[in-house]
Amino acid sequence: LLICSIGNPISNPAYVNTLHSAGHTALVSLHQLLRGAGYDFTSFKGSAASRENASQRTGFAEEDWTFWMSSSLMNVSGKGVAEAYRKWKWDIAAEPDREAAARATLVVLHDEMEKPKGKIAVRKGSSSLKGHNGLKSIQQALGGQSFVRIGIGIDRPDSRDPEVVSRYVLRKMTRGEVSAVESTAPDILAALREIA
Repeated sequence: LLICSIGNPISNPAYVNTLHSAGHTALVSLHQLLRGAGYDFTSFKGSAASRENASQRTGFAEEDWTFWMSSSLMNVSGKGVAEAYRKWKWDIAAEPDREAAARATLVVLHDEMEKPKGKIAVRKGSSSLKGHNGLKSIQQALGGQSFVRIGIGIDRPDSRDPEVVSRYVLRKMTRGEVSAVESTAPDILAALREIA
């Protein structure tokens, strides 16, 4: 599995711990959960763009997962995700285990307004992207290739006005909200094991 998180770049302090970057927060929490369980990580050797913020979990062949965090703005994350995915698939195809290449799956962690905080939604195939511009960007960059999505619940503001929604997703999370997003790591891990 290539497990990518999308959100806004964490290199910009204005975007750290915003609801829109819940995917990044969840990925970091999942990474910490696995490290705490004794799993080792090594560097992912992709191109410069795909290598940034990436690590590959090794040591357990049945769960050879690569973690990658997008460093672009949410709404244009497709190009970077597609590049990382192509490089990762190329590396997998070079391995002697052809079955691994056939099972190569892209999983994207993203914010999900249709779920309450602390809950996740797993969607496969061509189910609706629900107006999520980051996911639309990925779908376009992949040329319609299928990928799995794990939405990290952030709730929805009362209003559907685009300005209100924008302010909502770009605001900083409270400590309780960060904790709720981080608490999704065990559920994400269980979902990933089912996907794999």
